[in-house]
Amino acid sequence: MDPVVARADLASSATSTVVSGVRFPSMGNTAHVVVVAADDDVASRLIARAKTLALSLESAWSRFIPTSDIARLNTARGRAVRITPDTEVLVRHLVAAFEATDGLFNPFVLPALLKAGYDTSLAGDGLASCAAAAPMHVPHAGHVVIESLEGQTWCRLLDGTTLDPGGLGKGLAADIIAERLLLEGARGALVSMGGDIRCAGESPNPAGWIIDIEALSHPAFGRTTVLVRSGAIASSSTHAKRWHGGHHVIDPATGMPIDESSPNALRMSSVIASTAVWAEVFATASLVAGADTAGLMIEARGLAARFERSDGRVVNTTGYARYAP
Repeated sequence: MDPVVARADLASSATSTVVSGVRFPSMGNTAHVVVVAADDDVASRLIARAKTLALSLESAWSRFIPTSDIARLNTARGRAVRITPDTEVLVRHLVAAFEATDGLFNPFVLPALLKAGYDTSLAGDGLASCAAAAPMHVPHAGHVVIESLEGQTWCRLLDGTTLDPGGLGKGLAADIIAERLLLEGARGALVSMGGDIRCAGESPNPAGWIIDIEALSHPAFGRTTVLVRSGAIASSSTHAKRWHGGHHVIDPATGMPIDESSPNALRMSSVIASTAVWAEVFATASLVAGADTAGLMIEARGLAARFERSDGRVVNTTGYARYAP
């Protein structure tokens, strides 16, 4: 189950518009797309377009697809690899996220992920990850080189550096798809990629998009609902991707999955931001930072968040109250 789900009230839309939604597998998760359009034909075209875009992005970004840009970069051993414009946007966001969070969001932890046991897709397809040996030096932004030559974009990863798009890829995909749907005729769009949600334009409910955040790790808390008029929300959780003895959130300081037994640990964080990519970045960074400092980081950047601590307590940042329905 996705930690964040959208709830679109189709009956509340204006009579002059059509609201259409679809769910489909994507990026090892479930995608949920809702479009507000002028008529059924436009809605059908946009839904089909969303599926095509999601497939294209997954094909370029998945480390479980050997022909993807990311898999080819990770196995190129420093050689230049031609990448698509969308992959260039992804790589630049990965580097920017690393710098903006002082390394709390770290795209260079693929060797640690593989060592921890996340070497096979958890989508049920059995796909193996591309290889990633330990780098020669501690990776940093300077190890990622992007060059343009005769209208083509090339990328090199130096000194054994590898990239894992992680949740950032889901958030960025939600942003790209939502924005392109608006450019191609949607009056409004909500795109959820595994719970990383971007809302844009007209919503079925005049008040905004109603989104439920699931309390996955402590069902006694039930769920909480937020109202987002335009923007994004993303959640990161140690319960989202698990296998025997591990989970997918790596602490870059130790190279191990974050310690869930620590009294400072968070097991779920949900962040509201203007875009899904940055909501995802700071949701993950919050888990790595821990309960004592995550709130300060979120508040300093003018974002809003809901945290669930390892002992089950739920803590909201000051700005979170603005999104109450």
